Amino acid sequence: RKIGENGAVGLFSRVFNTPTRQAIGWAALGVIGLGLLAFGLTLLINDDGEDDGRPATPGVTATPSASSSPSRTASPSASASGTVTPSPSASSTNSPTPTPTATGTPTVVAQATQQPAQTQATTAAPTATPAPPTPTPTPPASTLPYCNTIGPTSPPNSIIGQLTIGGSPAPVGTTVTLAFDGVPGPNQATRAVGGYRVDWAAGGADCANKVGAAITVIVNGKSFAAGKVGSGEPAVRVDIAVP
Repeated sequence: RKIGENGAVGLFSRVFNTPTRQAIGWAALGVIGLGLLAFGLTLLINDDGEDDGRPATPGVTATPSASSSPSRTASPSASASGTVTPSPSASSTNSPTPTPTATGTPTVVAQATQQPAQTQATTAAPTATPAPPTPTPTPPASTLPYCNTIGPTSPPNSIIGQLTIGGSPAPVGTTVTLAFDGVPGPNQATRAVGGYRVDWAAGGADCANKVGAAITVIVNGKSFAAGKVGSGEPAVRVDIAVP
C-alpha cells in the first residue's frame, strides 16, 4: 500500500511540478466539480417531481399540468309569473336564455244591462179655479193726497170681485178701501154677501191716484194688490180671501 501511495504521489508530483501546471490542475478540478454539482442537482429535481409531489427546489420553476373540469350548464327555471330564475353556474359558459311566457290578466268587460224605462202614465190635470190673491205688504205711503175726480164728465173705474173672510163669504156691510201708493182713498161697504165693489177715478200728477200709482184693496187691515192706475180697463175683477 505504501508503495502504491508513493507511486501516485510521485506521479502527481512529476505532473504538477511547475506553478503553471498546478494552476491548470486546479482549474480542471474546479470544472469537474461544477459538472458533478450540476449532475447532482438534475437528479435531485427529477426525484422530487416524480416521487411524492413535494415542492421543487427553490429557484427551479415547475411546469404545472393543466387539468380541465367539466362546467355545469345553468338550468334556468321559469316561474308561473314569467320571471326567469337562473341556477348558479360554476363556469362562465354562456347558455341560451329561455324566453319567458308572459301571463296576461284577462280584462273583464262589464256589460250594462239595459233596463226598460218605466212609463209614467200622465193624466190630464183638471182645470183649477184661479186662487184668490194673497195679502201683500202695504207699500210706503205717498206724500201726495188722494184726489176725488169722479164727476159728471169723468166716469169712475171700478174694482169688483168675490170676498171671503176666514173661508166664508163676507157679510153685508164689510168695509172695503182702495189705496193708491199706500194713501187710502175711496171706501164702500158691501151690499151683498160674498161680493164687493169700489169706484174710483184717476187724478193729476199732484195726486196719490196719479197714472202709474199702485192700487191695493184693504179689508180688515190686510192689503191685496189690484194693479196700477191707467190700465185702461173700466172694471177690474180681484177676488179676495182674507185669512
